[in-house]
Amino acid sequence: MIYVVLVLLIVSRVQTRVQSCNYNVYTLVSNKYELQAARLKHRISQVTEENCLLKVISIGKDELIYVNKSKVRVGETQYRNKFAGVDIKTAAIQNILVNEVPLDSVLLWVDANVIITKRLWQDLFQVLKEKEILFVKEPSHAKSINLGVIAIRNSVKTRELFSRLTEYIHRGYWDQGVMCCMLNRPTRHDCTHISNFKIRWGYLPDRFAQVKKLRHSSSCVPLKTKNLPIIVKFTISKDEVQYKRMQCLRNYMKYYSS
Repeated sequence: MIYVVLVLLIVSRVQTRVQSCNYNVYTLVSNKYELQAARLKHRISQVTEENCLLKVISIGKDELIYVNKSKVRVGETQYRNKFAGVDIKTAAIQNILVNEVPLDSVLLWVDANVIITKRLWQDLFQVLKEKEILFVKEPSHAKSINLGVIAIRNSVKTRELFSRLTEYIHRGYWDQGVMCCMLNRPTRHDCTHISNFKIRWGYLPDRFAQVKKLRHSSSCVPLKTKNLPIIVKFTISKDEVQYKRMQCLRNYMKYYSS
């Protein structure tokens, strides 16, 4: 009798552990970020006690990002950004929603240039509530959005959103600018030819995710404030070089993983 009870307790604990992460975590990387993605995968496993696993989509060489870059149509203007006309992220998200995760499940998309500072919340349904998609706020404008961290409820509406977004990118537009236009958010992107899209959306809580800009004067000292969010995405200023961000990511990841 005691043996049976012990077996049932063990099975119950295993089932609880397997089911405790109720969302799917994905990122996409080129060869430049493969090592960072490996660190991020280990970190997510670490802070969730191996309950949540990061799935990494690898595209190979960095140059492949721009191979099928679309150009702006005649008569249309586009905010200058090196990712304008590049659909690789949005197409990946669209494919995940349609082919890899079931309807009504939750996808947590994170760019590879993020760090996880503390234990991840293991129930994103409670974060989404009645919303279908939540974005991290853009630091340059509190009412704008950033596509670096997104919580997405897999629904017909979110699939349509990313399908429409990808269509605009194929016309040479920039994904984040288009999303701002579609959701009527502030952006320097030209919204003249972009229609609004109705969907229940919102912002991720600041305590869950924030975007931080690395400036030229940044010393890459790990952030130690009490109100640090769980996920921090880093962007770089225009005069900054890429290796600076990689150096900071290594420093931060080492610090928060210790």
